[in-house]
Amino acid sequence: MIGSGMVRLQKKLTHLKHCLKEWNRTVFGIVFDRVVAAERQLKETDEAYDHDPCDRTLVKQNRGSAELVRVLAQEEAF
Repeated sequence: MIGSGMVRLQKKLTHLKHCLKEWNRTVFGIVFDRVVAAERQLKETDEAYDHDPCDRTLVKQNRGSAELVRVLAQEEAF
């Protein structure tokens, strides 16, 4: 890289910023979309449990609740 030390540092930091943004999207995905998807999934499992209150649908409902709590915690940290 050509330029003074501060110019090179600025270019490196800009490049790092773009790399970190891409990594964040890859690893965590779009947090808000994941929250909406988890809420929709929980609603579907709630309705399934209302129609068929068996152990299998209860387990799905519990997993959906846990997933929603997890993605809401990620959203809060974001």
